[in-house]
Amino acid sequence: GEGVGSQRPVVFVAHSLGGLVVKQACVELSKQAAYGLRAEQREAAGRLLSSIKGAVFYGTAHVGSRLADWLASTGIELVPALKTLDKDAAMLQTAFGALCDVHKWETLAFCETYKTLIMVS
Repeated sequence: GEGVGSQRPVVFVAHSLGGLVVKQACVELSKQAAYGLRAEQREAAGRLLSSIKGAVFYGTAHVGSRLADWLASTGIELVPALKTLDKDAAMLQTAFGALCDVHKWETLAFCETYKTLIMVS
């Protein structure tokens, strides 16, 4: 069929934490393509990797978030998955960057440049 992984181009568009999820998914897909237990898994992952053309990130904390650090310092409990992704964001950026180089993926990242007033009551 003409579904995902059938050589149709894939471009991810992600906002905030979704950008880290996209990066993690690509890293995991790469592992599956290289080390998947069954040949069919490796082939399917390889097809999907070759279909990916790039990603657009909006407001993604590519190397971690000062907001997450601040929330943790106030005693506000972060979701465990968010803690892990935020803590490993810099490492994830390095791994994803290597995949971009290998697969010639294009990326575009943009964010707001004005400070946002955060009010806590």
